[in-house]
Amino acid sequence: MAAISDNKYDVYKWIIKVIDSCETLDHINSAERLVERFKVQSRDIDLHFTLYHKISIKVKFMKDEQSR
Repeated sequence: MAAISDNKYDVYKWIIKVIDSCETLDHINSAERLVERFKVQSRDIDLHFTLYHKISIKVKFMKDEQSR
């Protein structure tokens, strides 16, 4: 699966879907690499920050689930 187009907002939405689908820390690491590439390509710091925030929330959720 890939983004619908090269438009930065389509890519942004696709990366959010990738982050939401992460189930392991290896998946998170791959998503972080996508976010870094997105940062370089889009040069949009606000969208980049939002993606990293989403990753950090996902990691926190995963750790909470493991501690149960």
